[in-house]
Amino acid sequence: MENHAKFKPRKSGAKQFNPHKKSDLMYSSKEWVEYRKIFLEINPLCYSCGISATAVDHVVPHKGNVALFEKLDNHIPLCTRCHNTCTALFDRHAIPKTQEKLVWLQKNRELKDVRIRIKVLSKYK
Repeated sequence: MENHAKFKPRKSGAKQFNPHKKSDLMYSSKEWVEYRKIFLEINPLCYSCGISATAVDHVVPHKGNVALFEKLDNHIPLCTRCHNTCTALFDRHAIPKTQEKLVWLQKNRELKDVRIRIKVLSKYK
């Protein structure tokens, strides 16, 4: 019988692959945190359902593209539920389903009779 080496788990300090590292850095920047705070202060309601907004969603997913991430007219305020729904249904595809996302948002707004408009900030940085 051969003596095989036993499996050794990774050490806790070992580097791990993070496919979202660039995005993580964008979302944690001081500028984004401040922008997000101000954006949600002037747009306090979910664009889709009208309840309190907790997330700044990118209409067209940026997929790590900094210019698209920072594009001011690409942001909408969403509540956690609407944001998670949009992300799961439309944004996580190799080719995002942006048109379907916009149709879903519009149908949801009509269903809930939401008439709020988004106020776009004049600068990101």
